[in-house]
Amino acid sequence: MNKHRLVFGGFVMGLISLLVQSVAVVADQAPKETAIDETNFKNFHALSPLISTAGLVESAGLAELKSLGYRYVIDLRLPEEGIEEERAEVKKLGMTYVNIPVGKIWPEDALLEQFASILNSKESKPILIHCASGNRAGMIWSYYQITSGTNVDRALSEGRKIGMKPRWEAALRNRFSIVD
Repeated sequence: MNKHRLVFGGFVMGLISLLVQSVAVVADQAPKETAIDETNFKNFHALSPLISTAGLVESAGLAELKSLGYRYVIDLRLPEEGIEEERAEVKKLGMTYVNIPVGKIWPEDALLEQFASILNSKESKPILIHCASGNRAGMIWSYYQITSGTNVDRALSEGRKIGMKPRWEAALRNRFSIVD
């Protein structure tokens, strides 16, 4: 009987140890709970503990993201909007930089699929999605939400909060045949 208690006790201690190690690994993947210095970002929004959006990001903001555990930066700006400096800075900080250029016309399906693929990957999080103002970030977030099954009104509302302007909202409504 005592022998079984010792074996069971060792088994329980092993499970507790494994659980503590697992929690530590998960905690390492999530951004640290701290307020972000929004002066380094235009129009910053934390959508969840793992996904944030913004407009332009200062160099100090990129360093702050790294210190908070962010892994990916998706930049929706066009190459002529000056993406190379940010690309180099993000890579220097050891994060992954992805440019998904969104201009004034509806993005190609391949770009939208690339965005969804990155967002659906656990390895990409925590992640920042940004453009120059939040307009394109709001549009692509709303698109992703709608295609993921989120209620349309909620998805569009989130897009507007992020910075999506009426032109992109109209494009989304047209794309999904949404009537007011």
